Amino acid sequence: MAKYFLLYSSSYYDLAVTIKHLMMSLGYDDVYIFDEPTQEQTTTHIKRTLESCDGVVALYGPPAKPADGVREMDGAEYPRNEAHIAIGARKPLSLIVHRGTRLPDFLRDHATWVCFDFWDPVDFQKKVDHIVRQLLGFKAAVEKQRCRASSYGLLPENPFSGYLDQNSVLFHKVNGAVNKITRSDHPVIPTKYLFAHADSYRLYGNLIDSKTYTMAKEGEVLFAKYCTNLVEELRKATRNTQKLTVVSLGIGMGKKEQFFLEGLCEQGLDVLFLAIDINPAFIQSSLQEVRAKMCQSQVANQWEYQFMIGDFDGIEHVRQLLPPDRPVLFLALGGTFGNQDEAVFLNRLSRSSEEVYLLMDFQTKESFDGPDKGGYESRANREFIQKIVQGFCNEVVEIENISGRYLEDLHEIHKTPLSSVPNAKTLVMVGETNSHRKKYVGYSTRYDHDSLTSFLRNERCEILHTMQDHALHTHIMLCRVGH
Repeated sequence: MAKYFLLYSSSYYDLAVTIKHLMMSLGYDDVYIFDEPTQEQTTTHIKRTLESCDGVVALYGPPAKPADGVREMDGAEYPRNEAHIAIGARKPLSLIVHRGTRLPDFLRDHATWVCFDFWDPVDFQKKVDHIVRQLLGFKAAVEKQRCRASSYGLLPENPFSGYLDQNSVLFHKVNGAVNKITRSDHPVIPTKYLFAHADSYRLYGNLIDSKTYTMAKEGEVLFAKYCTNLVEELRKATRNTQKLTVVSLGIGMGKKEQFFLEGLCEQGLDVLFLAIDINPAFIQSSLQEVRAKMCQSQVANQWEYQFMIGDFDGIEHVRQLLPPDRPVLFLALGGTFGNQDEAVFLNRLSRSSEEVYLLMDFQTKESFDGPDKGGYESRANREFIQKIVQGFCNEVVEIENISGRYLEDLHEIHKTPLSSVPNAKTLVMVGETNSHRKKYVGYSTRYDHDSLTSFLRNERCEILHTMQDHALHTHIMLCRVGH
């Protein structure tokens, strides 16, 4: 696990806390900051900590907020001294500078740095895209260096390239969006935000490992069982093409994606794999596991792996990023299809490429049968949702299971994206905060198979193959979109 030291001056401590949270949200494992160090601590404890870390992020600005009209100023003593120690110890350093701060000679030629007013929130918002890109690039460089130094590293080279999706809700804006929702009278928190918090990756990992939430692992076993048949059907539909782009919409833990990619590998296909998720922590972990598994094959070792941080609101714009000479297969697994307006979603997919396929799994309405069945209504899932919302609201949230009540019946909710599919049912969780504000958190949609089939055909989708497991109330469907 990589360790990072965040350097700052006490005059902009609040900014340091914000940057630390941003780094953790971007998948940084361990970020250390030292509160208002004394000179003695700087020369002892901090020096040892700097020498033991893997990378350093320096917020370099003046010792106090500059007066109006001051355009140039010297930097604060402590971040300057600590940065000098870090460079002397040959530690990778990423530099973020307050506008107008004079850089010392040893930092002046530093290649990567971004500049903005440390005391101006508007200027921070304007530069946050650049900050995120720099932090992601720095993290990748540090991890690449660590892998090269490790004899047991799974990834001797970092094969990933990625970007922020400028056409969707960018990850670094999610916390603000959710805080706005949770602190207002807006009653609904969309499902996607449950996976956007800095703690979402850890909490979701605990969820799928819990004994009372079995749906995810049961779904993985089912998907692995049918994977060979699904690959064969896709090959028929694409006329045995040798080139394919696979786009995972919300990669999560990436287990089902791994099963499917193994099937494509056995067929000898040339694959570009694009992982999309609102949380970089899921992307990092899943892509590394997928790449480590696939690099054992000579065929898959030549594949290209990319990622995008964002949601699916602008998925049609992915067309500009993908090779035009190959079909595109979108994977909407783990209930992703039912977490949004289905008609809008399909329309966006149809505009993303000339030849588009969709592989999805979904559950029927019979899966809503109580909290003891290992699914959305389980105790473990309620605790997962409760902890996420508490993290956003900064106050205690009690989650009440409302089994038997559906989103369609909650007339107090307005402007909520209900399902476009006839006869679908959407279950939500209701939470109440200490300030007695009710919040309807996330929603999970289940379908009637025949109604969904008819809906897809009306949306110009050709259903190529369907598999069912009646015990798990689960269906897996492969279709061509916009045919």
